Amino acid sequence: MFSAEVMERLEVHTKSVGSFKKVKAGIDRRSMLMTREVDGGGMKLSCVRLMVTRFDDCYRFYRDTLGLKVTWGDLGDDYASFSLGGTTYLSIFRRDLMARDVRTQGLPLSAVSQDAFAVVFQVDDLDELHGRLTGAGVELVNPPIDYPDYGIRAMHLRDPDGNLVEINSQLSLDKWSEELRVEGKKYGWS
Repeated sequence: MFSAEVMERLEVHTKSVGSFKKVKAGIDRRSMLMTREVDGGGMKLSCVRLMVTRFDDCYRFYRDTLGLKVTWGDLGDDYASFSLGGTTYLSIFRRDLMARDVRTQGLPLSAVSQDAFAVVFQVDDLDELHGRLTGAGVELVNPPIDYPDYGIRAMHLRDPDGNLVEINSQLSLDKWSEELRVEGKKYGWS
């Protein structure tokens, strides 16, 4: 399933996790479970992986704060994945190990810039989650706001590594902007 070169690199990454045979079996299993076919291309999305510098803090954030189910990994590891339901996963991986693998370790770790991506979650009751998170002391970038031009109500926060996280719920169609309703009809949203 993986080339000898990839397996050799995986062996280096997994020494802290335990036996290589156990990890190899887990990777093979995850690669089959964490895929979703994309129409028309035969390409499969296995997961969204965040490269993090504060692994344990991010692990706790996604497991404890957001309540995601851990499917692989533990505190102190190099890699962990979290189920988002069905075959959709989010994973975290130590940034220094990926930088070594793709030979970017000589580049700056970070720079002040606008966000290049956001991890987006959808929930049924955004206001309930907002109350739970703020009650737990989670600092928000912004509280829940209606975005009629996007058809969502959303709040934003950052994980311990500074990655932008959006949590939203869909607005009812009557709360969409007129322009979005017209556009949505083209795609069957009526």
